[in-house]
Amino acid sequence: MRRHVSLLATAFLATAAIAGEGENFHDNRGDARASLFRADTQLSRAMTYAGPVEGFLRNAAGDVTYLHPGQEILVSRGNVAAFLKTAYSEYESNASLGLHRIAGDVSVDGTLGYTFGWLDETRTKKGTTVVDLSYGRYLAVWRRQGREWEVETYLRLGGSAPLPPPPANALIVDGEPGVKLRDAADAHALTATVADGRFADSSLAQGYSVAFDKFAADAAIAITAGDIWWNRAGVNQAFAGWTPDQSLRWHPLRSGAAASGDLAWTVGHGNFHFNVGTPTESKSPSKYLTVWLRTPAGWRFLIDGGNSRPADPAP
Repeated sequence: MRRHVSLLATAFLATAAIAGEGENFHDNRGDARASLFRADTQLSRAMTYAGPVEGFLRNAAGDVTYLHPGQEILVSRGNVAAFLKTAYSEYESNASLGLHRIAGDVSVDGTLGYTFGWLDETRTKKGTTVVDLSYGRYLAVWRRQGREWEVETYLRLGGSAPLPPPPANALIVDGEPGVKLRDAADAHALTATVADGRFADSSLAQGYSVAFDKFAADAAIAITAGDIWWNRAGVNQAFAGWTPDQSLRWHPLRSGAAASGDLAWTVGHGNFHFNVGTPTESKSPSKYLTVWLRTPAGWRFLIDGGNSRPADPAP
């Protein structure tokens, strides 16, 4: 992956310059986590009673990034509104969607957080009386403005059933605090983007099985349409089996971070290549949302999930 010297220099200087503890705390993490969970519950109730379109938009940031299966990355509340209204135009207005949170956590300074779990949705096609029940999974990244949380980034995946409870040894359920640095949100977002790029470089050079093991936090999870893979061992199991005729490639496009530097997110495009180096080589396009945790060893991914997108345009 191409690197820009200026970006690397900026990232290096940012990391070196923010080695101390910051002073600004909005709440302790327990209070901040509780308020985040209330916001997640509020989002679920809004989508249950106001519908999956208006309910989501009421809780979305103006520059929200939205990842819907089969669609391109959508940015801004206006673009998300236009898509969702079109997507639900063939259904009656009584569509209802509920979120079932499994876990979540917040940054040390209480300004950035995440929640994840599964969802169920009921909707009826116009002109019929048949109620359609479907399931899925979700990962939401939240940013707090003042004392109010807004959805900053949202990933929706499909699914055929509710998710079972997490295993007793799932580390992420109790929260996973990261390493706090001096306040510098833009610099932290940049260093997380660089870490994501290095993660992608490792996948291309050494295979995705090596890369995911190398960049996973101990409490990492991988969210799929089928299940959640828990802890680093589970992630390794999910991404085991790389062979040289396969290649998982991606690049980050957007990012954000807490000012405290312990939590960040990246969004980007990916492609899974099959039969690499043969006349029948093909690829499956995807997009992803990754939540990053700063550890004593640097940025490591805490949550990774993605879904499909349209094929890249022909060159």
